[in-house]
Amino acid sequence: MDPLNRLIRIVFLLLCIASLPLSAGEEEAEEFLTLIGVKDQVELYPQLISLYVQFDPNLSILQIDNAIGERVTEIVESNISNMEYFTFVVKSFSRLYRGEKVARYREWAKSALGRKITQMEMEASSPETAFTALMYSETLQENPPSTRREELIRRIIEITGSLDQAMMLVKSIGEGIYTGLQGAVTRPVFITQPARGIIPQGVLDESLLVTFLYGYREATAEELELYLVVLEDENTQWVLSTLQTINQEMIREVCAQIGQEAAPYFEKAAVEFLAEVESLSYTEYKVAGGGFAVGLPKEPERTAQTIPTEVGDIEVVLEVCEYQDLGLTFLAAFNLYPEAIITQQTPYELLDKSVAGMAGTDKVLVFKEKISIKGYPGYDVRFSVFNGMMFMRDTLFLVGNKLIQVMFNGPAYLTDHPVLQRFFNSLQLIE
Repeated sequence: MDPLNRLIRIVFLLLCIASLPLSAGEEEAEEFLTLIGVKDQVELYPQLISLYVQFDPNLSILQIDNAIGERVTEIVESNISNMEYFTFVVKSFSRLYRGEKVARYREWAKSALGRKITQMEMEASSPETAFTALMYSETLQENPPSTRREELIRRIIEITGSLDQAMMLVKSIGEGIYTGLQGAVTRPVFITQPARGIIPQGVLDESLLVTFLYGYREATAEELELYLVVLEDENTQWVLSTLQTINQEMIREVCAQIGQEAAPYFEKAAVEFLAEVESLSYTEYKVAGGGFAVGLPKEPERTAQTIPTEVGDIEVVLEVCEYQDLGLTFLAAFNLYPEAIITQQTPYELLDKSVAGMAGTDKVLVFKEKISIKGYPGYDVRFSVFNGMMFMRDTLFLVGNKLIQVMFNGPAYLTDHPVLQRFFNSLQLIE
């Protein structure tokens, strides 16, 4: 199951660790949190962390060595399984707990409608219904929701902060691991910054909408409006905001511990991996028929692909250098566009279509910036591949009717490493 679709089902979730007995005040907080569905929801967090940690760009390079990969998996699972999530949540929340702050939310949760809504949220977020919720988009295509219903659902997403929280949860995992590694490595070694935009807002927004439409499918528009009145209350907002803050902080702490324990293995793997990558030397290679040259680490293999279009087939020529043991691929490519395509749109409209055509189910655009070479328009784009474990970077330029591309595919660990800039800086247009 795609971890994104588990992540976006969680609205009132927290992650915690503790094991001390509950005090009398904590028992009151526990009763309230159980009532609003938090206790059942937090049971999903071990799965959530386990799924996303394996896609962390720093820890992903440890999977190159199976033995090291298995040891790091043990570290991850040990830290996750040793946590008593709900107990810590109760203790953290009880320190700020105020009866008057939760009174209205408590009474609503006890009502028939409150119990109905809470039950729907719990069922929609359970692993057993995850696949059904994912496939609900097909149902919506055949029977789209009314404008009013969609507006109500979007307002619920907005008022609960679910979109921001879904993005922050992933970021918190990366920040925690980054912090843990930084504090535990014993020699200078490159640690990539926490992943940026693994889940683009547009993609996540659409997924959240489908999930919430599925979750509240049995609620009437009038019931959703009553729910919104409760959610918009300033005290309810305090509850949600407090829980969300605790959640983010604890994810960072848990993942920092994972990073700290994995640091010795990461340090060794990173040093060895980078030594091989940095040992690659680039030799200028003139791409026959392409009108450009680029530095490649070895003699490329030339291939061609044919792409059918409304105005005829387009042949794309590729020069490929692949290092399977390191998971690296360097590419240079070009193709000529028919005059009919060039005259029907602006250069950037054509470039935009080229970038859009690269995206797919496992490849999501996360960065796009306009650039140029000798006055010719272009883009520097990056894609998250396989939920952030890998990435693809492409610089593409439209030179007359010719599209020129210089691309790299590899571990996300190298996303910001300066060694890659040497490759992209080597591009030269030649007569």
